[in-house]
Amino acid sequence: MDAGAETHIDLVRSGGMAGLSLGTSVALSSLAPDTAATVADALSRVDVARLAQRPAVAPSGPDRFQYDLTVTSGGQTHAVSLNEPDVPAELRPLINALMPLAQPRS
Repeated sequence: MDAGAETHIDLVRSGGMAGLSLGTSVALSSLAPDTAATVADALSRVDVARLAQRPAVAPSGPDRFQYDLTVTSGGQTHAVSLNEPDVPAELRPLINALMPLAQPRS
């Protein structure tokens, strides 16, 4: 997926011990240049379309996080929901780059 100026990313992390939801919804072009570069680089290393085709898995257990990621770029939208233990290594840098931007969700 092209990580260009039209890229929009939504990430929600829910669950965990406190059961809090944190999320962010950002347009890549609206981020500070250094943050945008970090997020774009991390996004370029992930095949979100392939991840979105994975079969759904059952919840992983209590006190675990679930990540819901939606990426829209170039007129295409791909969404994926993953339980914490199922997050592939190539997706972790993107999550790590986006979580500092996350705010509590109700």
